[in-house]
Amino acid sequence: MAVELAKQGSIIYAQGYGYADLSDCLPTQSDTPFQLASITKTFTAAAILQQQSTGVLDLDTPVLTYLPAYPFDPRITVRMLLNQISGLADYLNDYALFPQTATWVVQGVTEQTVLTAIAQAPLQFTPGSEYQYSDSNYFVLACILEAVTSETYSDYLSMKILGPLGLTHTSTTQPLAAALPYDVSAIAYPVEAQILAPSSRFGVWSDVQGLASFDAALFAGQVLPDAQFMEMVTPPSTPTSPYAMGWFRGTLLNRPLAWHTGGLPGVAAFNGLFLDDGFSVTILMNAVPSNAITDFAQQVVQAICASPTAC
Repeated sequence: MAVELAKQGSIIYAQGYGYADLSDCLPTQSDTPFQLASITKTFTAAAILQQQSTGVLDLDTPVLTYLPAYPFDPRITVRMLLNQISGLADYLNDYALFPQTATWVVQGVTEQTVLTAIAQAPLQFTPGSEYQYSDSNYFVLACILEAVTSETYSDYLSMKILGPLGLTHTSTTQPLAAALPYDVSAIAYPVEAQILAPSSRFGVWSDVQGLASFDAALFAGQVLPDAQFMEMVTPPSTPTSPYAMGWFRGTLLNRPLAWHTGGLPGVAAFNGLFLDDGFSVTILMNAVPSNAITDFAQQVVQAICASPTAC
């Protein structure tokens, strides 16, 4: 595990615990990169909003306009994808509709194959009428980004976000020194978990400092104009939803908090940003059930922020 507490990019605490690689007994450091899993969605949303700010893309335009080769329902807009209210079934978790996913995540798959499957699957509800978290929404967003920029997702992030912000320990490929994932769910000892095929999903790797710096840059208006950042962290009023754009939105200690978690086999990640003063907490783990990390993160924040002057 690696933990970092920061305020507007200034490190308050950074520490690694345990092992990044059990076979070589390599300890986790504060600069050890981990898979971010679904925290990648925050980067994807930022990239899409950058394209909105330059006028290349409009959030209320149908997805079909940007990906005309695929049979998406014409009612689904880019904004609905961002807010997780499109009705698209989750290609990574709905095995009844996507039985081929088990093969995709092991052997790899083309973007075209995934897009076709997502577009052809029956909608879960009328677009724009309900909230339902679906990895399909952000897979499609990443493909839209590639379509409107003529760049790969990886190249765009490198050129427009990671490079300009100096996030040298954040990347879309697995770094050599990255923490390996370990399965501890149903056995008495950790076993190295399989890393999913990169082509089956869009993913980012980072250390805790990289995420803290990204949070600080967003908060300071270095990635998006202030008005756009506020749009990014504000859920839609209709339908009622906890999900904004690449962030969940809630309160903790009576303060506004934007946050996201990530979970894969052997991976659990949490990134939270207080919107009143830019205090952030990042926790990355490689051997814990992903559904436990939110509670743990809240306990960390509550313990640290017990004093009004602490964070």
